[in-house]
Amino acid sequence: MNRMKQGSIQKVQKVLIGGQVFFWVSYFMFFVLYEKSFMSWQRAFLQSSKFFVVNITLVYVHMYGLMPLLIHKKKYLRYSILLILLITTMVYAELSIERWMYTNPRRLQYINQTPHLIYLVGMDVIVIMISAPIKFALDYFRLQAKQQQTANQQLIAEMKYLKLQINPHFLFNTLNSLYYLTQNKSDLAPDVVQKLAHLMRYMLEKGSEESVALSDEIAFVEAYLQLEKIRIAQCEIQFTRPEALPSCHIPPLLFIPLVENAFKHGIDKSSDNNFVHLSLVVESKSLTFTIQNALLDIKNETGSGIGLANLQKRLTLLYQSRYTLDTQVKGRIFHAVLQIPLNNSQ
Repeated sequence: MNRMKQGSIQKVQKVLIGGQVFFWVSYFMFFVLYEKSFMSWQRAFLQSSKFFVVNITLVYVHMYGLMPLLIHKKKYLRYSILLILLITTMVYAELSIERWMYTNPRRLQYINQTPHLIYLVGMDVIVIMISAPIKFALDYFRLQAKQQQTANQQLIAEMKYLKLQINPHFLFNTLNSLYYLTQNKSDLAPDVVQKLAHLMRYMLEKGSEESVALSDEIAFVEAYLQLEKIRIAQCEIQFTRPEALPSCHIPPLLFIPLVENAFKHGIDKSSDNNFVHLSLVVESKSLTFTIQNALLDIKNETGSGIGLANLQKRLTLLYQSRYTLDTQVKGRIFHAVLQIPLNNSQ
């Protein structure tokens, strides 16, 4: 997503440049074919080249040299004086080229007459009038692209901030588990430390990436579940998922806030009725992750804390309205269902 958004201005620039190149090539070819109706190919090419060079100079000097004085600096008098000088220079250049190109006395006589001079001035004014809205359109599209890039950069910064919040939140919860084991002098503490190191390595290496393989993310969830099984022996933990996962990618650390929430708000160490059931359903265009857990304290039904609030914000930034995250309580069971669109590209 990041790379796609960063290329927005470059794409707009390529389209704008490509459009201008296409216009000028078409313009030149049109005049060559038009002039060919009255003269030889060589003469038609020379005549068209004259108009092409003069008009392209006129357009870009006006668009990028003079119009900024009018639009940004409000220098109306300076703009008017320079515009008159520009038109005068271009007309003089056109007349000089025509006098060099033509040797026919009748043609030279026509070139030196007032009607022809008025014609050249009028054509240059028309070209300038056409270039003005083109300049406004080009500036508009560039401004839109820059505004979009700024908005995208803000979204990316917020996304990174939300992902950074996951790390201390996850570490805090796991250290609580480790503290419980060491307090009871459990022999399982070293194993927990080893598994915790494995999980933290994944978060450091994969957490900053735009996307990770679905198989890697599920392996991370399963490693976390193993850690919880060590901590809470009297908890029924089930994870139903396809044996063979498709080769698709998802944003990292999407599932772990739901899993953490289940163990944080649905486990009572003094009870034998603890359970956390997870399921993953992968379809061609979507993925559904479901989790259910016992809700022994009804006060916790809205106690999603930092984890789920963070997840909700990330999902909105990633998918806008193309995802669903439903959480509800049925009896004393908490249900959470997350569905996201699936990207099957490698």
